[in-house]
Amino acid sequence: MTEFILNEVYTEYLEDAAQLVSRANSPSDFNYAVNELIEDVAVNSSQMFQPHNLTTTYQILLNINELTSRSLGKLADLLQTCFRGSCEAALEALERSDSDIYTQVRSEVELFGFLVQWLISALAHKVSTDDNSGGKGRKKDAEVETLKRYIVGLMEASANIMDVQQLRAIFGTSQDHDTFSAMICRAAYRAIETEALGKDGNVRDATFDVIIAGIKFQNQANMAHSMLLQHLNYYEHLSEPVAELLAQLYKRENESTVSEAIILEVSQMHFSNTDSKAPKAIAMFLVKLSQLAPKLVLKQMAVLRRLLESDSYAIRNGIVDSCSQIVVGISTSGEDSEHYRSQIEDVLELVEERILDVSPYVRSRVLQLFSNVCDLEVRFNAHFQQTANMAVECLNDKSGLVRGRAAKLLQKLVTTHPFAALHGAQLNMGVWKDRLAGIEVEIEDLEKSMPAEMNGAYLDPPSDDEGEKSADADVSENLEKLKKLQLTQTYYKDALKFMAVMKRAFDQAEVLLFSKVKTEVMEMMDMFVLADAYNFEGASSGIRKMLHVIWTKGNSDEGKEVQERLLSAYSKLFFEAPMSIPDAEASMFIARNLISLTYGATLAELASLERLLCVAMEKGIINALVVRKLWQTFGYTQGAISRSQRRGAVIVLGMLAQADAEIINVGLETLLTVGLGAFGQKDLVLAKYACVALQRLGGDPKLKGSMSSDSAVILALMSIVEFYTEDLEWFDVAAQSLNAIFILASSPEEITSEIIRRKTISTFSEGSSGLRDIKLSQLLVVVGHAAIKLIVYLEQKELEFKRLKVMVEKAKSGEAGDDDMEQIGGTSEDDFSEIITSVREREILYGDNSLLAQFGPLVVEVCSNNLKYSSETLQIAASSCLSKLMCVSPLFCQQSLPLLITIMEKSENPIIRSNAVIALGDMTICFNHLLDENTNYLYERLHDSSPMVQRTTLMTLTFLILAGQVKVKGQLGEMAKCLENPDKRISDLSRMFFTELATKDNAIYNGYIDIFSVLSADEELSDDQLKRVVRFLTSFVEKERHVKQLSDKLFARLGRCETEKQWKDVSFALGLLPHKNESIQDVIAEGFKVVQKA
Repeated sequence: MTEFILNEVYTEYLEDAAQLVSRANSPSDFNYAVNELIEDVAVNSSQMFQPHNLTTTYQILLNINELTSRSLGKLADLLQTCFRGSCEAALEALERSDSDIYTQVRSEVELFGFLVQWLISALAHKVSTDDNSGGKGRKKDAEVETLKRYIVGLMEASANIMDVQQLRAIFGTSQDHDTFSAMICRAAYRAIETEALGKDGNVRDATFDVIIAGIKFQNQANMAHSMLLQHLNYYEHLSEPVAELLAQLYKRENESTVSEAIILEVSQMHFSNTDSKAPKAIAMFLVKLSQLAPKLVLKQMAVLRRLLESDSYAIRNGIVDSCSQIVVGISTSGEDSEHYRSQIEDVLELVEERILDVSPYVRSRVLQLFSNVCDLEVRFNAHFQQTANMAVECLNDKSGLVRGRAAKLLQKLVTTHPFAALHGAQLNMGVWKDRLAGIEVEIEDLEKSMPAEMNGAYLDPPSDDEGEKSADADVSENLEKLKKLQLTQTYYKDALKFMAVMKRAFDQAEVLLFSKVKTEVMEMMDMFVLADAYNFEGASSGIRKMLHVIWTKGNSDEGKEVQERLLSAYSKLFFEAPMSIPDAEASMFIARNLISLTYGATLAELASLERLLCVAMEKGIINALVVRKLWQTFGYTQGAISRSQRRGAVIVLGMLAQADAEIINVGLETLLTVGLGAFGQKDLVLAKYACVALQRLGGDPKLKGSMSSDSAVILALMSIVEFYTEDLEWFDVAAQSLNAIFILASSPEEITSEIIRRKTISTFSEGSSGLRDIKLSQLLVVVGHAAIKLIVYLEQKELEFKRLKVMVEKAKSGEAGDDDMEQIGGTSEDDFSEIITSVREREILYGDNSLLAQFGPLVVEVCSNNLKYSSETLQIAASSCLSKLMCVSPLFCQQSLPLLITIMEKSENPIIRSNAVIALGDMTICFNHLLDENTNYLYERLHDSSPMVQRTTLMTLTFLILAGQVKVKGQLGEMAKCLENPDKRISDLSRMFFTELATKDNAIYNGYIDIFSVLSADEELSDDQLKRVVRFLTSFVEKERHVKQLSDKLFARLGRCETEKQWKDVSFALGLLPHKNESIQDVIAEGFKVVQKA
């Protein structure tokens, strides 16, 4: 028999296992060799010490890939069985103190332990090789699973021996014991280094049993410490398994020494912000350990907190997530939660500080932690207000990820708020203020009723007198009542504080509804829907603003999802009736909801609502019963109904008809009778929207342009235009009526001419002199609008001609067409276009037989003599008419342009100036060559005394510049000043303009120096204002080449500065540019020294 000395063999094995069999011949058939080995050893395990058996076993283990799966199984069973048997024999020898067989049995334990660990390592290597070979399929997977099963069996055998507390007694010396134990444990560690094994639950569990037993009973804690740290540093897949191992060690054996040592080592690690794998692995380890053993990690938080200052955001993320797991884990454990409460609150305070972290990922994890806290049954109300304030501030974060998390947290705070105990969950600020006022009155009354007690009389020593005892009892009762009232008062105040915080959140959320980050937009919508459910003040405003989200581009999945979310939100809020409402009343409930959406709505909100309702109609969300109820509301004449309800009904009907024109056709008679009849004449707003609804009939090709002048619809439209009233709403009615006529009438030009003739006769007839101003105003409005609609009508005819022309060309190869088609075929597109252009430019305003030609001189006369025609209404109408006529003919535009510019500059009425600005914008598009030299007059209106004119000018210029209709010639500086306009709408519009301009080809870069010159030269602009504007504009200069060129230009200007202010302005701009020119910094430093001395 061969003497087996474990220390020597194992050392040689670690150096090179092949040395153990270097002088032996390999078997020709390894599978046959396994069978022979089993025959020799199975009956008597001591036969393994025979030289040929031992050598054969070494050869087999070195060439394990030569074995079939069946032979491998046999070998694993053999070694496993022998190892178990030798261990049992050793234990029996210990119990009997049988020294005769003691040495032999110990050698068998060492030998079979050595062979088992070798086989485990060989099998692990085979699994790794198979896993990396790239082969796939059921057969390959089955082979790997078989190998895993063998490894689990071998591990279980190893765990059995490591579980023996008296194992040390088997070995002669501590060194032999430690070598054996370390060998068994090392095999376990090496096995899970193979990713396929480390991720397998069964293998992991068996391995953990070996390692835990080694730590607990065999003094292998130091090895565990070093090996597990290696696993964390070098094997990413073992991050969570190591945490699971330490958690099991802590829970099963109450052993925390190894865990604490590893956590201490981890806390002292240094990671740079360029590290990727290591920080991620350590973070995963800490998070998993915190999840499985939160109390263990909580004890070490004092050392782990230093990782919050690590350069790696992944590590900081990991610590925040670990804190989250600790808080949730301990709070949901159901035991000792109160004992750990103060420690948990310290953790929350620690994490809250990281909301200022430079990484948006860390900030978002902080918010996620507090969202998780909201879900806990254990409440941390002391942090509630602070958390709400933090979340609101994060709505202003520059990162969309953080803003989205903040919105989620705010929603959690609302659904879990602690103010539902007394009066339910509703949080209407007005209601709660009334409650607070009521409780304060009660407190005041009670305090007044107990002046003696308040002076401290109730503190006198008790008396035996019954009367005094009664008085003391009353005092105690009043004091107890006062205490309860004061607690309730504090409760109300805290609730109102939270509502005030949420009001700030809603204000910011309204802005974020128009974020470019689509997920963020959806979060804000969800917030407003939730706020409405809790009856928050401010929710309705946000819900109205949500309407504009319908314009989100739906050509992407995200865009479509946003629209779907909006539609879903409005369906819940307005398009669906609660389950408690009977089906018979549900349609009326929805109809009233739809009508309520029109109350107080702006034009922009109505436009967005129209689009939303069209989408809802197309998807079948609004059914015919609701439409019927809307018609009933509109046409109700038997009793009193508010104007706003009737108006709302016709507005909604008009909107729905955009999707289905038949809706208006069904109720046409009611629309004419009510909308354009007596009710419409009394309520011109109603008449206006009735005209808008009639326009929707144009959506039906059969009705568009088909109505004669004697049809009921056209007669009603003409009647409302000719109707005399001094109500200024008439002007909008007339415009919408003319729009409807040009859509529906077969000969709109003839009908319009007739209307103008009748209005002219009415205006200039005898007996009308006292009413001439208002009548003339109405006449000029009709003339101006008719002129514009006539141009549009001609353009439509030109397009229709071209469409028919294409049809003719396609039909040429077929049969001959009718006469009309042949006539079209004989006219070229250019000829037809020239005829249309000639009519527009020479006939409409200058033709001998043109009706509109008679009004050109008249409107010029009125506009030129504003002292003679001093009526404000007349001047507004005349200037509007002049503007529209100028858009018809370039000749009339050229002749009247000086007059319009004078009106724009000299008129005292801001409405007239605003209309003139809009007109100049329109003419710039129509006749660019005439306006090219006069755009400076537009820029001057940016400094108009009226914010309305400034706003109009900025909007007009924004459109013209972004559409490429106006070439910017150094005037961007004037628009940049608008960034600091006190009117928020102007500053926001200016910000939007430059943001869009930055998407054009280097537009900001090209104009940067000119803008800077204008800003620096403006003495009215403060230093702080200039810095804010320059900082904003510089943020759009991103290309390195542009940064360098701008830096060089500004650096050259620095030497030419004549004043200290100029030098400071230039140096500030240079400081914002991330240039790499060190000489610039040197010169700036020297310049500061010079300026300081001066």
